[in-house]
Amino acid sequence: MNVIATISKKAFRLALIFSVCIIDTDVFSLPPPGIRSDLHHLIHTKLCGDNHAVPSPQQLNIITKIIKNSSHDAGARLITLKIDPSISDKTLATKASQLAKQRHHHGWAWGICSNPQPPTPHKPHIAWIITTPSGYPSLHPQLNDHLRSHCNTIEILISPQSHTDHPQDISFEKWQRIMRQKQLQKTDPQSLSLRCHPHSPPWLGPVMWFLRQNKTLVSPLTDAPPADDPLNLSDQLTQLINHARTQRHLHPVIQAPTEPHKSLTQAAQKLTAIDGLIHDDHQLKQLAIRLRRTLKPSFVFGDLSELRVVASSAKQAYENLMSSPSHARVLVAPTARWIAMAIKIPPPSHPHPSLIIILIVHEKT
Repeated sequence: MNVIATISKKAFRLALIFSVCIIDTDVFSLPPPGIRSDLHHLIHTKLCGDNHAVPSPQQLNIITKIIKNSSHDAGARLITLKIDPSISDKTLATKASQLAKQRHHHGWAWGICSNPQPPTPHKPHIAWIITTPSGYPSLHPQLNDHLRSHCNTIEILISPQSHTDHPQDISFEKWQRIMRQKQLQKTDPQSLSLRCHPHSPPWLGPVMWFLRQNKTLVSPLTDAPPADDPLNLSDQLTQLINHARTQRHLHPVIQAPTEPHKSLTQAAQKLTAIDGLIHDDHQLKQLAIRLRRTLKPSFVFGDLSELRVVASSAKQAYENLMSSPSHARVLVAPTARWIAMAIKIPPPSHPHPSLIIILIVHEKT
């Protein structure tokens, strides 16, 4: 679905005729595409304290979460590094743009936490770099063209107002209007998601560019398994997903003891080799082909969906997934039949939440 607005050839010719006569002086004050100067003040305020110490992984996670909640840049990734005082701002800017390219991001920002005293080997300068999928903030006037340049299609969804309904598609214009209302009026609207299916690289699957989550709209967990349930995280999360499906009068997704669960679980385990929230479309398609061969003719195979979420518990994973309209649409799809999960637990030296990979097989209708 492509919701990016188009204009007629006649209107385009008129725009070209008149564009030579109009000069917008504000354009000259805008940063080049990609440089997210809108994030600089927020990050510098939250990150650069008086002690000039490198933040712990837990502190960095908290700061990153604050940034995402403020700017709604879903895939924002923030790092800090100790640098020699001789490193120039230009060198750091180059490193930031290179890091964005490695992550298949189009936006980046950087900064140095100033130290009032001369840095020493024990107290060097602290620098930071952030990269974002989008090269522009959500309300930037050039975001529409930016999406058109980098995305084959975009998916924009809004969460339902009722716990028993499904996410709905909305236009780009309506999405920006709701986002602007939230910014100006400080309202608390429904959850919104904007995903881009990029032109390149060809293997890269859909990327969440913006996500505004309102977890108060997630289905209440009054009838869900208790937090101290002895089942493992995978079983707990499956029960929570089926809780949401039951509210919508849908059949539960199944973790079968034999096939296709065995093949599906093995497929999910293979996907743990891909770190983070990146979707590899080529690998997913190959897995789908193998699963079709395995399940035929006992099951009419439709599609294979992959969801990735970072969380420390089943309840947190459920809330993160269901407050993202793009993810919730998959979980409460009427065609969803089988489910399997793989959990990638970080080593003790990197105390981050676990990466949970969910595969769902949809039955062909």
